[in-house]
Amino acid sequence: MNPTFSTHWLIPNLREFNKINPDIIVNIHSLANIGDFLNREYDAAIMREDFCSPWSEVEYLFEEEILPVCSGSLLPQPNQKLTVEELLNEFPPFASKYAPSKAGRNGSRCRISTVRW
Repeated sequence: MNPTFSTHWLIPNLREFNKINPDIIVNIHSLANIGDFLNREYDAAIMREDFCSPWSEVEYLFEEEILPVCSGSLLPQPNQKLTVEELLNEFPPFASKYAPSKAGRNGSRCRISTVRW
C-alpha cells in the first residue's frame, strides 16, 4: 500500500471506523511484494494494481497522482518558479521508490550516482 494513502487517509480514518464498527478488527501489514500477500491470510487488502495476483478480484479505488519536485539547487536562478510542465521538461523523472526499475534514468544529469530511499 502506498505510504501516502495509509498515512494521509487510512490511518486517520481508522478511529472513526472503529467507533462505527466495534466488532471489526483491522490489522495493517506493509507488503514488499506479491509473495508477502500470498503467504498470509487476508479478508481484504488495499494494494497497488501491480501487486495483485491474476486470481484477485480487484475494485478500483482512485487514480494515483504523482507530482514532480526538484531541489532548488538544480535551478539556474534562485527562487525560480516553474510550472509542472516546465519542471517535467527540464528535469524528466529519474527514479521512483515505487518504480525502482526506472532508477538512474536521469540521475547523472542531476549529479546523482546512487538513489537511496
